Amino acid sequence: MESTIDFLQETLDYIQNDRRLMRIVNPDGKLTPYRMDQLGEALRRVEYDKAEIENSAFKGQYNKDLSDDQIIENMEKAGRFDANEGLVFARQLEEIDPTRYEVVHKPLTKWKEVLPVKTFTPGIDRITYRLMDQTGEAVLSSPGNITDVPMADANASEFSNGVFAWVLGYMYTAQELRRAAVAGVPLPSEKIIAVERGYAKRLQATMFNGDTRIGLKGFINATGVTNTQAPLGASGTDRTWPGLEKTNDEIAKDITDGASRIRVKTFGEFGESNLTVALSQSRFDFIATTRMASGTDTTIMQFILANSASNGISRFVVVHDLSDTGTGDSHLMIIYPMENRVLEANVAEQILWMPMENRGTAFIFSSEMEFGGVTVRYAIAMDQTYGI
Repeated sequence: MESTIDFLQETLDYIQNDRRLMRIVNPDGKLTPYRMDQLGEALRRVEYDKAEIENSAFKGQYNKDLSDDQIIENMEKAGRFDANEGLVFARQLEEIDPTRYEVVHKPLTKWKEVLPVKTFTPGIDRITYRLMDQTGEAVLSSPGNITDVPMADANASEFSNGVFAWVLGYMYTAQELRRAAVAGVPLPSEKIIAVERGYAKRLQATMFNGDTRIGLKGFINATGVTNTQAPLGASGTDRTWPGLEKTNDEIAKDITDGASRIRVKTFGEFGESNLTVALSQSRFDFIATTRMASGTDTTIMQFILANSASNGISRFVVVHDLSDTGTGDSHLMIIYPMENRVLEANVAEQILWMPMENRGTAFIFSSEMEFGGVTVRYAIAMDQTYGI
């Protein structure tokens, strides 16, 4: 009887670079040479990698000084041996990383934390609001003139957004259903999650940037919002925050000036409190980590929030779409009150799922979601600064 290592070496010499044979064991546990046709059948069933044996923790199990029975016993103890067929399969030499990894996509902004939201029941065609106004001013009365009295009046204007539907679905093949039934496992939920993410992506894109195809404006390109270029720093050559030419006081002033413009334009109706500052990720990180002055641990962001009573700013949020979206592809800052009477996103209460459809050997699950755009009622209560 030839040794295990001799047998493996002869087999390797035969299969050269194919490396798929491990060894074949008879029912009595003894290794025996096989004819070439039997080796060919074995090659289609098992895999052997000599390099893994030479470098693995199981190297001692192939010690040529061990008997065949000792080698078999070692392999069984190690859990790398199939006792029924006497074969070591490639999957038995494989370690599966339990961590789940996913492709990195552009992050989805938690828009419910960024914008006021109003939900509506699916099925409506339009979302309309009325803006009321009063006119008239008293005049000095003239003696003897009792008929020439100016009239006060009240009027209303209507503004509407259309409601549009998006559709998205997923499918399972009949084979996928059979395999899940045989394996006794539930169907994977990743496809449903993909549908939810697909709606979230479209919702985010339309909510922030609108959709020119259907005439919708978004949070970033809303009509009537004051858009101001950030001033140059004291050096007079750079207006960006990370450019290192602006002082930290000048950066803080860029932010508080935007809040001040809101109070001035709305006669103090908005901007006294509850103002939100939306920034791109890089600009948010910059003011969150840059100290206001040397010798202090207070960052620019902390300094502004600590003075909320005077500047009206209560929070900062990240909106990824504000990167390279301002005039001249610059970073954009938007300051606004987090109030529904100023702006709100109109979103259907839920995704509507259609009855399952059988199409050939596939089972289709279709869905629909409605969106009514972003309504900006008081554009003068919002302020944009680009070039930061």
